[in-house]
Amino acid sequence: MHFPKFWAKARHLNFTAWGWSDDSPTEASIDAHKRAEKVALLFNAGQLPEKSYGYGDRPLREEVLKSFNLGRDSEPALLTRNSYGCLVINTTQIPFIDIDKPNGNSRASLMDFLKGFFVGNSGHSVATKAQLQEETQKWCNNNPGWGLRLYETAAGFRVLVTNGLYNPDDAAIARLSADLKGDPLYRTLCLRHKSFRARLTPKPWRCGMKSPLSRWPWLNEASEQQFRAWEKAYAERTENLATCRFIEHVGNSSIHPAIESLIKIHDEISRAYSPLQLA
Repeated sequence: MHFPKFWAKARHLNFTAWGWSDDSPTEASIDAHKRAEKVALLFNAGQLPEKSYGYGDRPLREEVLKSFNLGRDSEPALLTRNSYGCLVINTTQIPFIDIDKPNGNSRASLMDFLKGFFVGNSGHSVATKAQLQEETQKWCNNNPGWGLRLYETAAGFRVLVTNGLYNPDDAAIARLSADLKGDPLYRTLCLRHKSFRARLTPKPWRCGMKSPLSRWPWLNEASEQQFRAWEKAYAERTENLATCRFIEHVGNSSIHPAIESLIKIHDEISRAYSPLQLA
């Protein structure tokens, strides 16, 4: 094995990294240089970066498109665009639970295997709307005062808590996710990023498109123009598609004012009341 020779050649590589800042591009650039230098030093010493460089240890690289004021008792909700081009609503105190349906296709089976391998798998999931309604009604019966808003998605279900504001690490949210057999990977990412997320527009591959080649922040004008062309095509392709479909409201019918504001945003952009195909 020529392991030492490999590292000797590798020292001539260039290392790049993304940094971030809430204050200025200059601070983000300084952070990026520090991260790249750290990786380069480890590599030159014959080591690989630690797991902390993986997904979940840093802010998501997503452009904030809009901030929604939900009221004085709640932090604003942010509308962002994720790495594969979908619009996402982000909140710190309004819980979403993501639930996968069992699916026999190869892509879903592979994802189920990976989730089970990396974050554990309960071996059971909600398969039908009737099962979801039964499980959520049982939860609300056992937890008086709770209200849950149910949606169907292309690959499962989405549950929105409506009776109050909760943090991602709240024990009650952990119990709710476990009882409803929520996606463990989604739960892990909520804890790491200290926020809840819900996708509002279709996944590109579900409407015959690939993910955009360019990603924010744009490296140059050409990359932004490339993305804008993709964005236009994506809007046209998803014009007759919905992201989720409202099923019913279970439990306490009183809705926290901040959550009521979020529901209007979520349902309008996701087309939750339309009969359109889910994607």
